[in-house]
Amino acid sequence: MFLQLKICRRIYCLSAAICFPMLFTRSCLILLLFNMAAPWHVGKAQTNSPALALKARTGNPYYLKQSPASEFAHVYLLIQVTAPAATAQSFRTPVNIAMVLDRSKSMRGAKLQFAKEAAHYVIDRLNKNDRIAIIAYDDVVQLVSPAKPVKNKQKLKKRVNSIEFNGNTNLSDGLFAGYEQVQTFYADGYVNRLLLLSDGLANKGITNRFLLMDTARRVNQNSHVTLSTFGLGAGFDEDLLEWLADWGGGNYYFIEKARKIPTVFKQELQEMQQVCIQQCRVEMPVPQNWQVVKVFGSPYTQKDNTLYLDFDDVFAGQTKTALIQLQMPPTETSTLQLPLYCTYLQLPEAQLQQAAIQLPLQATANTTQYLAAFDSTVLSHIVLFETNQKLYNAIAIADGGNYDASGIAATQLLNQLQAQLLLYPTDAMLKKQFDLVHNYIGQLALAAQYNEYQQKMMQKNAKHDNYRIRKKRK
Repeated sequence: MFLQLKICRRIYCLSAAICFPMLFTRSCLILLLFNMAAPWHVGKAQTNSPALALKARTGNPYYLKQSPASEFAHVYLLIQVTAPAATAQSFRTPVNIAMVLDRSKSMRGAKLQFAKEAAHYVIDRLNKNDRIAIIAYDDVVQLVSPAKPVKNKQKLKKRVNSIEFNGNTNLSDGLFAGYEQVQTFYADGYVNRLLLLSDGLANKGITNRFLLMDTARRVNQNSHVTLSTFGLGAGFDEDLLEWLADWGGGNYYFIEKARKIPTVFKQELQEMQQVCIQQCRVEMPVPQNWQVVKVFGSPYTQKDNTLYLDFDDVFAGQTKTALIQLQMPPTETSTLQLPLYCTYLQLPEAQLQQAAIQLPLQATANTTQYLAAFDSTVLSHIVLFETNQKLYNAIAIADGGNYDASGIAATQLLNQLQAQLLLYPTDAMLKKQFDLVHNYIGQLALAAQYNEYQQKMMQKNAKHDNYRIRKKRK
């Protein structure tokens, strides 16, 4: 038993360094190890239809009174929204989409041909209730087929086949044209989404990343048109396309080989046609004098003392997760109720629904009670999101060509994850994160021998795998 306690203390030294620096003493970990996950607080809308489930839990239902702000001031909230599962009677959600295809010179040959095949696949699986626009862009935008109901599929595919490569990459004008077309037939109850494919850097029109991201954010929040992005090959800006999808409320895909384009678009279309929750937003009033430190897993905005999490479209059976880190003032002594309010449209009727939860947070002067109450489910998510961000930072170091420094950072992270897996041995996502870091370290050891193409593909693969873990996508 004494040996077991010594091992546990060693585990703690590594694990606390990730999540809770200065939070525990060495002797406190045993209390943490034996704590079971607390039950979820669940809120559901008052509806006769299968409803979205809003679930939340705190990292600890207690906080210590009159404690130094540097040690005990942080509060974590884990929030999940889950759409009802699909059934045999489930409807197929209609879509109102714009496919925006890069046709710059770098798309010549197989790339453009497979992009056309993807468009054909999408067209073949739409019906007269769906709307589609086809747009191609290089230096300028070509409206191949304006937004309209899908009636003559052969005519649509013939127009797609007329697209030819030419010029540079005016991504911004392609983006704006796609938004304009989707808004032409915008309707609640439809998946209103832009699908943007690019294989190159934005080198014409607006090229500033932050202006493009802000456009995606504003259109999503104000007009409820979402954006999914598809990066092809080694030449595109993966950070930009990932951020556009994040703030645009859609998905990001890295397509390594052109022949995979139709397969990836197939996945995106299948998910769109299963969307049963739209415009999903969780609102949390932030207590006075509290601060929002970080939000993981979801785009968010803060206006005055209210935090808004945008989960947007949710397809049948899907769960979306966010983790909020708050800092309370050291003078806080009251027992609190932290409210969460969720609003969304329930399909197919597009009816506005609401759900709410109150999360209790009690003050205590009992250190033993406080340390025994940590929630293992929340703690494992803190580890996952923090290590995911640390790997992103390590990969960014390698973007600058400093593979040795990136390897050092990734190796430190691997050691921390190895310790965490002893605490959470059944956590599949943490195991995926560990495997990704381990594999990336192996690639970094060879990176100096890679040619430029191989180095770029190494970076894009690692970032995309890390993104999928953060989003918990299969």
